[in-house]
Amino acid sequence: MPASAAGMSDPCASGQRAHGKTTTKGDQSSMNMKKISAACATAAALAALCVPGAAFAADGTLTLNAGDGSTLAGHSFTVYKLANYNDVVKDGANVKSVSASSPDAAADAWVKAALNKNGVTYNTSEGRNAAEQLLRLQTDSNTLRKVAGTLQSTAAASKVTAVKTNQTSTTGSLNLTLPEGYYLVVDAQGIPILVSTTIGGATRMSNGQTLGSTQIKTNVTKIDKKIKSVDGTWKDSAAATNGETRDFKATFTVPNKLAVDTITLEDHMTGITYIDGSFHASVDGTDITDQFGAIGKDKITAAAGKTQTDGTGFKVTSLQSLVDTYQASR
Repeated sequence: MPASAAGMSDPCASGQRAHGKTTTKGDQSSMNMKKISAACATAAALAALCVPGAAFAADGTLTLNAGDGSTLAGHSFTVYKLANYNDVVKDGANVKSVSASSPDAAADAWVKAALNKNGVTYNTSEGRNAAEQLLRLQTDSNTLRKVAGTLQSTAAASKVTAVKTNQTSTTGSLNLTLPEGYYLVVDAQGIPILVSTTIGGATRMSNGQTLGSTQIKTNVTKIDKKIKSVDGTWKDSAAATNGETRDFKATFTVPNKLAVDTITLEDHMTGITYIDGSFHASVDGTDITDQFGAIGKDKITAAAGKTQTDGTGFKVTSLQSLVDTYQASR
């Protein structure tokens, strides 16, 4: 993407998950889409609860999986226990129902506060408790994700003790042995996950809910930004004179379609101006510019308020078909 230069583009970039979309900001132009390095996971909740039965007191297992073709390298996991399983009813190889209770007073207060903050209520007169109500939340719902985020942000202040810390793997999976229960898994490079271990050796609820495994979802999009120097090579930085035109290139991975719907690129420029019509995108040499919508102006927010004005850069959002089609491309 050529830019008319009287300065340099600020080389900052970030990726974030927001309302089902990934927004990537920085100095971006042509793109070489790659396969994402960490795939989407859904938070696991248990829907069938509170039916008395035989109790299981044993260790369970929990497997954290990366996306196809990727690894968990660079991820570090901390695990907190949120609920014990008291009564379990089996249905053949599956679990028909399970009841839950808090592992200790600190965890109980922590979970209660997270539920209250996100508007989740329950009737204690009916014998319900915070742990059971947490398990009742619908799998992969916005409320469940918000509760997971609240638990992550308040873990330190709650004084709860992590069951495991600094758990890492350089392969595509990480196998953990844990006391049977429901857990918060905090990923230093991704999104917090609520998930259950296996129960009594079972890997599935009768309603189809998976037990003991989940995929890791990332909210990190790393961008490699370059500017073309006068000798035609791509470099991290290069000088430019007034009136000179320079190309910028941003290379990053396309997130898994289960994690995002579209990709938004927003380039804030300082001392240089985006040249209309110069934006191009490609995958392995194949032009995919038509997978993006209309090019608009980037928005600058005033430091002292919320007023936004047009910048000298650009902003563009992809079609959903780009993520669906090219999530596994390099």
